Amino acid sequence: MAFIMDSATPYVEYGLIAIILTLIIISGEIDLSIASMIALTAVIFGTVYNAGFGMPLSILIAVISGSLCGFFNGILVAKLKIPSIILTIGTLTLYRGIAQSLASDFSLGGYPSWFVGIDYRYVGIVPIPVIIFTVFALVVGFILSSTIYGKQLYLIGTNPITAKYSGIKVDRIKLMLFTLSGLVSGVAG
Repeated sequence: MAFIMDSATPYVEYGLIAIILTLIIISGEIDLSIASMIALTAVIFGTVYNAGFGMPLSILIAVISGSLCGFFNGILVAKLKIPSIILTIGTLTLYRGIAQSLASDFSLGGYPSWFVGIDYRYVGIVPIPVIIFTVFALVVGFILSSTIYGKQLYLIGTNPITAKYSGIKVDRIKLMLFTLSGLVSGVAG
């Protein structure tokens, strides 16, 4: 059992991202720039931390920058009606380019030992990241199956015009989903 838990730990951030992408796909959109947002937020975190700011502020800035990237995608998709597949291919390149220009060819390091090993902390025999993923998956599953918001998401993905005429704030929900995508990218980065 311990082997299974240890094997699952490195993939938790992929699982969190997959859950968010599932929500975006249910709403009839796609976000291909999520990996580049992760790279950008990781570089921003490392740059801010190595500049002498503390760990909490560095984490906060990385999460906010990820949220802003997602918000940027959401505004362009929801308000300007740019197809998400085309837009996110473009922002994938944009975010990756910014990350590469910030990091140059150097690796960022020098983090405290408690932060580097945070993925391998346990509650009993279960790693904390696995617990976080499980709780997150259960909450999202409950939202999709048992709340009005979940039903609205399915309706938006099935027929956005009907959803709009039914009084559902389609643009606001899509904007929120893309912002959430950026937020999770900031956390994963």
